Amino acid sequence: MVSIRTEFVIGTGYLATLQQSMKSYGMLLANIFPTIAIVLMFSGSAKVLVVGLEAGEVIESLVALRGGVRPPERTELSKWDPRQYVTDPSGKRLFEEVARHCKTLLSEKKLHPTCVALTLPGAVQGVGTLLRSSRLGVIHSVNVEDIFRDHHLPPAMLLRDVDCLATGERIATASRQTDTVLDHVYLFVDEGVGSSIFINGKPYRGAGHGGPIGRLIVEPDGDYNAQFRSRGPLEVFAARPWISWNIVNQFLTESGKRGGLGHSEFRNAVAAASKGDPRSLPYEIMKLGIDQHDPIASTVIDRAAHYLGIAINTIITLINPPEIILAGGVIEHLPAFTEAAQDYARRYSWEHAWNSTKIRTGTPGRCHQYMGAARLAYNVLKQ
Repeated sequence: MVSIRTEFVIGTGYLATLQQSMKSYGMLLANIFPTIAIVLMFSGSAKVLVVGLEAGEVIESLVALRGGVRPPERTELSKWDPRQYVTDPSGKRLFEEVARHCKTLLSEKKLHPTCVALTLPGAVQGVGTLLRSSRLGVIHSVNVEDIFRDHHLPPAMLLRDVDCLATGERIATASRQTDTVLDHVYLFVDEGVGSSIFINGKPYRGAGHGGPIGRLIVEPDGDYNAQFRSRGPLEVFAARPWISWNIVNQFLTESGKRGGLGHSEFRNAVAAASKGDPRSLPYEIMKLGIDQHDPIASTVIDRAAHYLGIAINTIITLINPPEIILAGGVIEHLPAFTEAAQDYARRYSWEHAWNSTKIRTGTPGRCHQYMGAARLAYNVLKQ
């Protein structure tokens, strides 16, 4: 087993969860922006600089780790606001900025990594081209490998975030168990919805793009979504921003009508979101609505769980893996949602397939994403 250790952690940009005070209601809402977190890791004989986009909370989690040769050293580079770089649909402005920060880091720290591994959401071709990433605002393909080469940086390697998370989860599980399951499906429900199929311990993508279950159509007659270029994909029901969006829309359809529930802490927060960013509700507010049995929250959460249950059943029916791992912020922070999704999956599944697949929840947080990225990068370098 190749050992992985963290040398130091550098965080730049906004935190993944930027708390914005809504003075009119005194509530805190979450605004999610892409972030950069940079970690130098050693994987076998390779020194890998891992760059994570849209994973700011990893910084705090990794700083808390104590399993390496020595505790990670946290260093701050100049802060920057990534929002101005995600307005370019080609993605060039964003990755040129990432390259610039990496170059500054390597110069200041006198580092000479074997490669720079970028773990990020989106569809990747090979290890150098990002085809599309709706969460990063990239809708045209961009050759990141060329951008890094033009900046005289070590070779860039693009890795799907969900593959990195799943690999990191497996590394963490292997350190605690002796019977690690090599064939499994990792299903991540967070700011987006993704999945990774593992066969013999390695990600399997079929002809090249298998795995993104967030694009599974669960409501073919639903409204057309321009971001996904499809009707009714799973992600627009089950990911946190879309759950927030649907809660706000349900609230607006009821707003001002007689017979409503009136004011509550949950509804005050939803009202504030309706006047700002409808995708900004944090998990704490969603859970509050569930705990208060608010019909708006209950309706949206149950619908999301229903569709995720369909997706889980699809995995069980077609692949019947020995194990399915459910992970991500929605799974971690909304246990009622997770339980309901599994109930729907059990209801829809074929008895023999259901009974032969184990479903468990993954490790909380995203701290294993960087370990997984370092391992995957090392595996590519060995080839």
